[in-house]
Amino acid sequence: MTAVDEFRNLFADDFDELTLVAVESFSSPWQGKLNELSEAEAEAWLDLIEQTGTLPEAFGLADHYLYVGRKGAATVRD
Repeated sequence: MTAVDEFRNLFADDFDELTLVAVESFSSPWQGKLNELSEAEAEAWLDLIEQTGTLPEAFGLADHYLYVGRKGAATVRD
């Protein structure tokens, strides 16, 4: 359990952030319902989740974050 800024700070000294995604976005409370949807409905929901996963509002509802970063220039060793 952490806030998005606290999570970002875990990596800030060693990595340049490429992206941070709230994996479930707004759908976290309804995960079980996704299994009950038709294929077309599920695809529409997944598209919406993907589109909203980087919005600030998504981070408050998501159970998981995905951080993608590049080793910072100051921390790369020859």
